[in-house]
Amino acid sequence: MQDKVAVGEAVQAGYRFGFSSDAVGMAWLPCLLALAVTTAIPLIAFSGMATPASMTLLTPDAAKVANLAMMLMPANVLFNTIFTAMAEVGVLSVALNKREAAGAFFSFGPTVLKLIAAELLVLLATWAFIAVLWAVFIAASYAVGLDLPLPGAPLADWLTFPLRKFFACGVARSLCPATPVLIGLIVFAALEFCALMYVSVRLSFFLPAVVVFENRISIGRAWTLARGQFWRILVVSLGVAIPLMIGVGIIEIFIPKIFANGIAGAGGATGARATILALRGFPAILIALSVLSLIKRVLSVGFDCGAQAHAYLQTTMADAADVF
Repeated sequence: MQDKVAVGEAVQAGYRFGFSSDAVGMAWLPCLLALAVTTAIPLIAFSGMATPASMTLLTPDAAKVANLAMMLMPANVLFNTIFTAMAEVGVLSVALNKREAAGAFFSFGPTVLKLIAAELLVLLATWAFIAVLWAVFIAASYAVGLDLPLPGAPLADWLTFPLRKFFACGVARSLCPATPVLIGLIVFAALEFCALMYVSVRLSFFLPAVVVFENRISIGRAWTLARGQFWRILVVSLGVAIPLMIGVGIIEIFIPKIFANGIAGAGGATGARATILALRGFPAILIALSVLSLIKRVLSVGFDCGAQAHAYLQTTMADAADVF
């Protein structure tokens, strides 16, 4: 019989380990590479398309940008998965006492390749599950009388038509489906979201620790370890993620204002000249936001891996006190 995850202890372990020099040392290089690649891909692809017209959502240029962004998404997801898996292997190896910490970590060894494969499998399974849920939702929408997009309509129309129908209620009551139908679809969509959340949490939480500690790809093992612990591991995941998201989000709001106002104010300018000077600070804003994004990535990996290592060892009845 496996032990249950102690939520408070796991969250504390995540923060304690995430702020340690061991976690930062093992995570910073893969996180930097992930940030660099996923930033460079759209910058290179969008070069030459960054016209003033592309800033307006109703222009043809905006449609091209949106289509290109959709095409680039798989590449961004792939590279982000690769380098995040590398960081997780390095950090978890230290958290689980599988290796000594170092000032930097870069590897495409067997364990990293196994975790990349495992996380891509989970990602594909999740996308397939989403596709099934959305197909069921579309069928339910059609069954209750919502008008489907015309044959040959863009994929975006098929993905968003129920939402557009709901938003139409705010324009004219006559565009609304009957109230019971509307409520039923909303409840149905909420249940599908809960099902997706349940499957995602159970599949993904213990998987990195299983790959690193047991040196094998076993999605079934990760699913089994999470049995009866959905709410515990969900709270642990949110407990290490939400405070970081809030803190970084607050800083992200103020960085552009601080840089723009500082540059414009230093020039003693007002009106149009102040705007021009503020725009000159845009590169500095991008650099500051990039540094902040890197810090967020490094801390996020450390927090997650610290909590996962503690929860894994506790669940498998190992001595969790030896982790940190």
